[in-house]
Amino acid sequence: MIWKLRPVIFFLGLGLLLGACQTYSSLNTVNLEYRYDANMPVSVQQAVLDAGANVRLYLAIDAKKILPNAPAQSLLDYYGFTGNLSPSYKSKYIIRHDTLVPQQIFRDKKGIFYAVFNIEKAQNLPFGVIALDIYERGTDRSYVMDIPLDFEPANPIANKYLLFRNGSTIPLMQNYFAPRDTVSIRSLLAKNKTLFIKHYSEETFSASLPPMSVNSTITNKKSLKLLGRFQINTDRLLQFSESGLYFVQEDTTSNDGFSFVVQENKFPRVTIPQELVNPLVYITTREERNKLSNSPKQKETLDQFWLDVGGNRDHARNVIRNFYENVEEANRLFTSFEQGWKTDRGMVYIIFGKPDRLLRFDDHEEWYYDRNLNDSGLMFAFFKRPTIFTPENYELMRSGDYSHAWFGTVEQWRKGVLRH
Repeated sequence: MIWKLRPVIFFLGLGLLLGACQTYSSLNTVNLEYRYDANMPVSVQQAVLDAGANVRLYLAIDAKKILPNAPAQSLLDYYGFTGNLSPSYKSKYIIRHDTLVPQQIFRDKKGIFYAVFNIEKAQNLPFGVIALDIYERGTDRSYVMDIPLDFEPANPIANKYLLFRNGSTIPLMQNYFAPRDTVSIRSLLAKNKTLFIKHYSEETFSASLPPMSVNSTITNKKSLKLLGRFQINTDRLLQFSESGLYFVQEDTTSNDGFSFVVQENKFPRVTIPQELVNPLVYITTREERNKLSNSPKQKETLDQFWLDVGGNRDHARNVIRNFYENVEEANRLFTSFEQGWKTDRGMVYIIFGKPDRLLRFDDHEEWYYDRNLNDSGLMFAFFKRPTIFTPENYELMRSGDYSHAWFGTVEQWRKGVLRH
């Protein structure tokens, strides 16, 4: 079902807005930890597409309190939306405050709501961030979501194209899909455009090294293994039969482009033995990994490893569930041009779990663990390091000071102490 509403123009023009600026608490002081918690009553994913004078904002909203068979319009019966536009995460000034009304609302067969907004670009504002407040009507409960808007991106093609599944008008909210999926690459600015694609091996990137390994950016990445080149046209239904990393460009003489990942099996879940073994790199020795990887009876060897950790079958099942739920969430949250479990944020998420506090800034985000058993006040800082594959690449600021917390927490995993 589609419910069409009056489009809202979010920005009316910077000259009119600056005179109405008002102060508020800066967004970088708001704890956004629920952005990494799939069990929250409201979970939101977002995608942005350049539309020329406007920005098209897509939200995928998992509103768990709304009945599965309720119509699309029920979203606005339960929740309202307001937005504060600021020039940065640390700014205390609101350029604009508005009640947001979606141009369209959809609901898919899984019960996920999709809301579409058209946002007018603000002149002379190269970067902005919307503090999107989703409030539950009739209560004092609300959830703040940060929506960064890069109006003048260094890599303009990155916001120009999105992936769409099976001819849908709603984009994929993640940049991975399976070989069996039918997708199209679309743009609001370039119709039937020829694009150039390079296909790289999925084994191009290795797992991140631990937080105290200061040379990780040099030693943990393999050389890119190019598997092929080809051309496609936008707006055409496509299937990518081979797994791996795909890098898409309009012009092969530049570095501008964007990427997506094609994953076999049930990704972001890990189900087959080698997929289950790979993330154990963070809690095993090299000898243990070699034994697990090279065993002629890999499943039996893996089962025995977890049984040794858990001590008995029931406890081992609980430890396995906790560990691989973290792996799945890391894949879902952090997969970009490499699988999420391999990334710096994915590594920390798997070992330490969801942070107690998450603060975001223009160029980095900070994770705080207030209840870590090995170190009080543990904090990890991940800085934005754009690559040719994505502007949303984050790298951990490493330090030898993490050794105590890391080895202590890994030891808890190896002793079968459950992580929550």
